[in-house]
Amino acid sequence: MKNTSYIVFAILIFLLSGTYSFAQNDTSKDGRGKEVRKVIKEKFMEKLYIDEKTTDDYLSLYYNQRKTISDLKKQRRNILNYIEENPGAADISQKIDDMIDTETKINDTRRQFFNEMKKILSPQQIAGAIVFQKEIRKFLKHEINKRKHNEDR
Repeated sequence: MKNTSYIVFAILIFLLSGTYSFAQNDTSKDGRGKEVRKVIKEKFMEKLYIDEKTTDDYLSLYYNQRKTISDLKKQRRNILNYIEENPGAADISQKIDDMIDTETKINDTRRQFFNEMKKILSPQQIAGAIVFQKEIRKFLKHEINKRKHNEDR
């Protein structure tokens, strides 16, 4: 099983070797992104010992949740920028309330995601999914940083 893990990660590295720019875009819109998602899906199924339908259900939930949270964080960032640029504005109290409401929406989205996950995964599988996503993000971040460092040379 360890050898399989290394092979999957080696494939993932190979797929990432062309460029890191897809990490900043929606990866579902280009060929490489689809390949990376396919490898992630296979690795996820292998790590959690779950079938393809369950994996598809989970990944659909996960990608939708990440998109929603990304949009909410962008909204929060815009509100915070407004507050920083206009601390004496007449509507600053409303903007602060908006920022707090956005934070609440982010937490509610996460809570809803976990409640939906409970419908398709066991608690042990949920824990495994959390660990898996953390490992993948760390791995991808490392590869992107390595690639940036190599380009700066």
